[in-house]
Formats: sequence, C-alpha cells, structure tokens
Amino acid sequence: MKQRPSRSREFEALTARIEAALAPAGAKIKSPDRIKDKVTGNYREVDASIRYAIGSCEMLITIECRDRSRIQDVTWIEQLATKRSHVGADRTIAVSSSPFSAAALRAAAAHGISTRLITEIADEELRSLTDQLEVTVESVELSLLQMQLTYTEVLPHCPVLGPDAASAWTTDSWNAKIFHDDHGGPPASLADLIQKAGRTDSAATARRALTVTIPPKLGLTIGTDPLSIHLRDLPVNGEPATKQFTLTIDKERITVSTNLGIRQLRAITFEVQARRKSERVPPQRVGEYASHEKLITRFAERVVNLGDAKTFTVLSHPTLVAKDK
Repeated sequence: MKQRPSRSREFEALTARIEAALAPAGAKIKSPDRIKDKVTGNYREVDASIRYAIGSCEMLITIECRDRSRIQDVTWIEQLATKRSHVGADRTIAVSSSPFSAAALRAAAAHGISTRLITEIADEELRSLTDQLEVTVESVELSLLQMQLTYTEVLPHCPVLGPDAASAWTTDSWNAKIFHDDHGGPPASLADLIQKAGRTDSAATARRALTVTIPPKLGLTIGTDPLSIHLRDLPVNGEPATKQFTLTIDKERITVSTNLGIRQLRAITFEVQARRKSERVPPQRVGEYASHEKLITRFAERVVNLGDAKTFTVLSHPTLVAKDK
C-alpha cells in the first residue's frame, strides 16, 4: 500500500471511525482497503470501505479522503467517479477538510458520490456542548526499593549476585536481564518475570508457572498490569506507599549467577514504592461532520496513551442527525 503522511492517515482513520459509528449494525469497515479493479484486474487502494448486506444483496461503499487547505474541485470528483466504476462500489463518499467547489458538488451528485466535510469547532461554548464525555486515565508510578532472593537449597551463608549480575542490577534495576531458565531462552529480568506471572495459559485447567502472593486485605481489580491491578487500594493522587510482593517459583527452574555459583531460586520478594495518579484526557479534536446540505454529527476525539508507544482512540458523537448516503 502507498505510504501516506501521518496527518493524512490520521484524517482517514478519523473518517473511518465516524462512519463506523454511523454505519448500520453488522457493517464491516476497513481502513485502508484494497479492492480488485474490474477493468485492469489489479488491486486498488481506497482510504476506507464499508460493506453490509441489504436483504440478500451485499453493498460496498468506498471512502476517499483529502486533508488539504485548498477547495476541492471537479477533477478529484471525476477521478473518484472513474475509480468507483472500476472497483464496482455502490457508492463513494468523498471526505474533505476543505469545502467543495460548486462544480464539484454538481459533479458528485451526477456521479453518485456523497460529499462530506470535516471541520474543527473553535467556539468554546459549542465545544463544551459537544464534548460531553469525561475520560480519565489512571496510572501507577512504581519504583523498586529492594529485592530478596530465596534459594531452593540451604547455603552456608547468604550469597550475593555475581559481578556481572550485580553490575546489571545496579544499572537497570528490575529491567536487568539476570535470570535464566532451563529452556535455553534469552535471560529475563524481574520485570519479565512479573509480566509472566500475570499471564495465564490458554488451557482453562493450566496453572501458572509463577504466582503472585500479595498481603491480606490488598484489593484486587481486573486489569492488564500484574502489579498495578494489586494497587487499586491506594488513594488516587495521594502520597506514595510501600508495598511488598513475592514471586513464588513452583513450576520452572529459574537460576541466577551468584558469588557461590549458579543457584536455583524458590522465590523472589521485592518491595516497591507506588503512587496512583488520575489524569483527565482532553479532546484532541472537536468537530463537525456534514454534507453540503446539513450537519450529520458533531464529535469529540481523544487519544489515550497506554505507554510502550501504544494508544487507543475514544470517539464520542453526542449529536446524531439523520444521514443520506
């Protein structure tokens, strides 16, 4: 598929989300999509597609977007009309961030192309009326205070980490790759072992290789982070608190290098300082989605950062108006 500037791709993704919210139940939206050209036999890319059934007939709507400052003229509409015919779409929606010329609107009506305009809402009162969804993100700040290793064998005196492991631990803390297993895989860090403890096998009857032991009275909440979900009892935006956890190793052979050689572990106890934070996520964009005749919907869009370069988008559209496609 062709490479598009990130701004253009964001505009296409926003359009697809709006149309997905407006589409009938059962509709399938894909963005971008590749559709076979009935004339050339090659595959053509469209910015988005909507497929849904009416009775026994499968309908195909293609969506093409332009995020540009200049007025959209008849040339683009004529190009879309030819492309629509070649891919066999029942309808094409042309979506722009700038207005269409009068000639383009007449050509669109003649060729069965619906035009849509996405505009930003600048008026603060109208933005507040549109933006009726409150989105907050809770996160947990964690810092590792100390770690204690329990070994499977009785040793004459308590070992310490070997020179390389100790150096890695001093530099990288719980991201230090100092633990090894019998499977010959890459070394693991304490953070890796914690993540492994939070995962379950696909088989319903399988037991975890690692289990998390938490102090009594510590609240549990469903979540994705194996530590953060055990810290839901902390007050939001309160003072940091100290918590202790234990990884019990009961199914795997995990070893670490010490001054007494390679030793097998029975458990890892670690202490963290944790603080829960809650932050409001403001809308990144508030706007209107309209045809040249009427408003279709107003919307507010937020992008929530999940860390590790992962995000998800929340789109709300409190005002829906009947649409014509």
